[in-house]
Amino acid sequence: MVITSVVTEEANCLEPQKIHFTLPHAQATSGRVVPIAHAKSSKVDFGAEIYGIDLNSFTDADFELISDALHKYKLLLFKEQPEMLKPQQQYKLTSNFDPDEKTGGFAHGKDPFLVHHNGVDFFGIPKRPAIPDQPQVHILGRGPLPDNHFGFPPGFEVQGIDHEEFHLPPHIPADEREAGASRFYQWHFDGALYAIPPPRVGCLLAVRTPKGPDVTVRWEDGSGIEMKMAPGATAMVAGSRALALLDEKTRKIVMNSRIEYAPHAFVWMSGAHSTRLGHLIETEGLEKPLDQLPKWNREKVCIYPMVWTNPKTGEKSLQVHGQGAFKLYLKDSPDGKETIVDDLTEVRAFMDKIMKPALQPENIYAHPHQEQDVILWYNRALWHSIVRTLNRISQVLRSSCDASVQCGGERPPYRLRGFPACDVIRLVMEKQTRYVDREISKISLHDFDNRVDEITAQLCSAAENVGFFAIKDHGLTDSDIQDMLSTAESFFRLPDETKATVPWNPQNVGWEKLSQVRPSTGAADQKESYQIQFGENMEGLWLDDGTLPGFRARTLEFMHRVQDISEKLMICLARGLGFEDEYFINWHDIARPNSQSTLRMLHYYETPKMNDGKVYHRAGAHADWGFLTLLFQKPGYSGLEICPGREAVTEHALGDEWTKVDLEPGVIVCNIGDLLMSWSDDRFKSTYHRVKAPCEDGDFYGERFSIAFFNQPCKDAIIQGPKGKYPVREKMSPGILTPKLTFTLTEMEKTPKDKHNFGAVVTGLDLDDISDADVKALHDAIWTHKVLVVKGQKHIHPIKQWDLVTRLDPDAPLVHGHGDMKTFNEKGGLLSRGREVLAIPGAENVRVIGKGFQGADHYGLLNKTLTRTPSHDFHALPLSEADFEAGHTRFQRWHIDAALYDREPAWFTTLRCITRPTGPEVTVHWDDGSGRSMAVEPGLTAFFSNVQMYELMSDEEKKVADHSWVEYAPHPYQWMGNCKGNANGLGLVSQGKELGEEELGEWDEKAVKRYPMVWVNPVTGEKAFMVHGICVRRMFLRSSVDEEPTVVDDVVKIREWLKVIQERVLKPEYILLPKAEEGDIIMWANFQMFHTAIDYHSKLGPRTMHQANVGASVGPVGPVPIPAGS
Repeated sequence: MVITSVVTEEANCLEPQKIHFTLPHAQATSGRVVPIAHAKSSKVDFGAEIYGIDLNSFTDADFELISDALHKYKLLLFKEQPEMLKPQQQYKLTSNFDPDEKTGGFAHGKDPFLVHHNGVDFFGIPKRPAIPDQPQVHILGRGPLPDNHFGFPPGFEVQGIDHEEFHLPPHIPADEREAGASRFYQWHFDGALYAIPPPRVGCLLAVRTPKGPDVTVRWEDGSGIEMKMAPGATAMVAGSRALALLDEKTRKIVMNSRIEYAPHAFVWMSGAHSTRLGHLIETEGLEKPLDQLPKWNREKVCIYPMVWTNPKTGEKSLQVHGQGAFKLYLKDSPDGKETIVDDLTEVRAFMDKIMKPALQPENIYAHPHQEQDVILWYNRALWHSIVRTLNRISQVLRSSCDASVQCGGERPPYRLRGFPACDVIRLVMEKQTRYVDREISKISLHDFDNRVDEITAQLCSAAENVGFFAIKDHGLTDSDIQDMLSTAESFFRLPDETKATVPWNPQNVGWEKLSQVRPSTGAADQKESYQIQFGENMEGLWLDDGTLPGFRARTLEFMHRVQDISEKLMICLARGLGFEDEYFINWHDIARPNSQSTLRMLHYYETPKMNDGKVYHRAGAHADWGFLTLLFQKPGYSGLEICPGREAVTEHALGDEWTKVDLEPGVIVCNIGDLLMSWSDDRFKSTYHRVKAPCEDGDFYGERFSIAFFNQPCKDAIIQGPKGKYPVREKMSPGILTPKLTFTLTEMEKTPKDKHNFGAVVTGLDLDDISDADVKALHDAIWTHKVLVVKGQKHIHPIKQWDLVTRLDPDAPLVHGHGDMKTFNEKGGLLSRGREVLAIPGAENVRVIGKGFQGADHYGLLNKTLTRTPSHDFHALPLSEADFEAGHTRFQRWHIDAALYDREPAWFTTLRCITRPTGPEVTVHWDDGSGRSMAVEPGLTAFFSNVQMYELMSDEEKKVADHSWVEYAPHPYQWMGNCKGNANGLGLVSQGKELGEEELGEWDEKAVKRYPMVWVNPVTGEKAFMVHGICVRRMFLRSSVDEEPTVVDDVVKIREWLKVIQERVLKPEYILLPKAEEGDIIMWANFQMFHTAIDYHSKLGPRTMHQANVGASVGPVGPVPIPAGS
């Protein structure tokens, strides 16, 4: 049986009016987006988890984040909902995807009366009754509803669907079904397939779900394929993956072809059987004749393209409903001859050919629902199916809401417009933690000098077998430890606004709250922390004694005593590995400026006891990245658990065996970190551990205070074990520890005269199919090497470049760093003047820059010629036309890619070379009186490092730069749009041509950007002097945190001050022009570099580049915070 709803003109139907919602306004959202980490064997590339948004009270800012994330990730999972989502809010969420829709929200057609039961009228159809309190929301599933369930009377039961009613016999035998065998019910996208355009989103809310072992889903198509998944799961496949799996010939056909769906398609197929895989209808002649269907109108028959385009990302998806397909209109090019296929056998053979490659286990994401969690998916990019659940496990209840779209009677064009809808499930799932007893050694340090060899043997045994151990007789009394814990508590009792004056920064110091997300949970740890180091990184990050008297002195005294204990352990660990006694101590010298050892005060929040047995983690499962951790906490604080033998990168620790760690008074618990595991050639174990939230009798539910001391080697440590199992690791910091590369990274060659210290070449990487691990490795490589040339990407579509950009900064807004094309052309000022910039159709955030004829058909841009004035026209003293034609040129404008108003600068910019002239060389002249010049190939981009610029500054200049900040003009490129630049491309000639504020039109003071002068690299910790001088309207200069800044608002003085610092690096030996061949992509750390184009005469030929970046999710961080309110 197929669940049917008939769209007719005569039916006695529920026809509610569309409700228009106004969302509560908010300046910003507290939501966070965390991509789902799929198994390594999986080919699934969609899905993200959303935290920090309560869907029962979401705002317009929340919805903007949701909408952007939905188009990017296609499936969103909303975690940690404080209470069950109300049906009214479900409908509000989905209807906001199309506020102009007028049908009242019925994507599957009008709902007829269903039944009168105990005084209540229900709308819907027997398999999905509508919720009386919100009739756009329906219940799917089987079994009795909960009492008082949003207007249903007591005792109401929902009928369920069953494969035996719909699938081709023979069916799964009853005993095998009871043992857990199952099938996919129906692979589909949501839609009536007649009269009403398909909905845009689906939404499932978990109320109840089966409890029991996984089910085994069988293909039963002769392939023998099976797949295990949680009972009650929703299975999903990406249409983009389905498209990518087709051979080139078939892909061309589907890109240009259409499908006609049967009128009243679900009534038409209601007497037929589905294939056992659930993707097609078997051709048995059991479809209802068209003249026996409810009254229908030819004009309302749906004919849709096979491939749909995401309007925000440009991604294309094969989006077809195999069971409703009635007729095909096939052609292999836009202008090709169209072949009509109306024989159902042939129609289904073609549908099988294009759908079945995607319906393989590695392409399927089976979502395991949990109570109160909500999933929202993009119905125009995913196929989905439910899985039949065993009656013996429990009932399954799902409530569903479909919202249709007003489309003026037109069928969807090739790029479908917004069609909202939702399917809502309510589920409950249990997870049980398995515990085993393991011995955790308790080692005495008493009489250390005389017992050092004995202690070494005990310590190494514990490190080899468990990776956790406890020490006693270490020199700290229990009173010392409890006093320090009380000191930490006094800090956390301060108001958040006070703690926020010492915020966390990339040097791994400062205060944070609810911001650490573990890959094992995808959720923020339920805690706050304050991280403290010994040296210069703490400048400006200590509270003054007036706020917390004696805090700094007590904390540093305790840290030094813990360091002394740590050094005793380091002696033993060094001896055990055959190193000199002082070996590890020297690499952890806290007197050195690049020391990284850190004391972290931790405050875990109280957990309510009424949590219905739900298991979540105060600190999600993880391993420590450093050398050795020492942990202090009060006895009786349950929650610390370890899981030896597991790798921290695997998923969620389901089925693992954990051991509870109980502390005695005065005992310190220690654990091995990743770096020591590497330093020992894997002999010592870095163990997976967590702080589990209370959920059982005897657990501690109250606030939990603890202190961890992380021994972390200095940044210049050279790490290699005695056996040399792993390559040498250098420049140690948390971000450096990247996954093993599957591509090759080679530093760029330099001549003896070159002084630039950046640049690398990447080979062996296919951006058409790049894993999450390689994206992370590429992310860190860009931060580390500053400029990369990724070779051999000639084959990729422009949308893949945009996809990579968004994956490198997944929480960033899904729009180009300079905004959409309308914003760029209206507010771009200098950036958009004198040149034409185009957007790739279907990948509008990828910009075409260059000059000359771009080809007859450049990804949908037909016969385009890019025109531009010579770039030296920007200079106050332009180059002569004769010199330019003779091969002389200049740097155009040294800059960073940044709007510097409203949006954050991009972390990275990507520039793909499509074509450029390779000769003859042109000569770049400084023309600033220095006599400098350099010969280069035409069409290249030049770079210098602002890290090296910072290194060339004096100590006094660095001190000022570290503590100072700048303010950029509103709409800065309009503000300075009439100004002219210096001949060397660096800075402006001061001619008084800046616009007044009244000439800029409307602007918002809140959107004006103020940034530190020095930006800290979040991976390497390096400092870069990052001031975009042409846009600065005000400087705030000081040399310490206590000093009142000197405000400089004279742009002439600002430019003179910057010129002295910035021109030091503007010399040929510091400049790199990475050679880009056709198909290569240059990627650079925009937070660390300046770059510029170098123009050439058009007679040398056309230049075509694809540029893409995205305004960063997190703006630049300085070594010292800008004072609040500045």
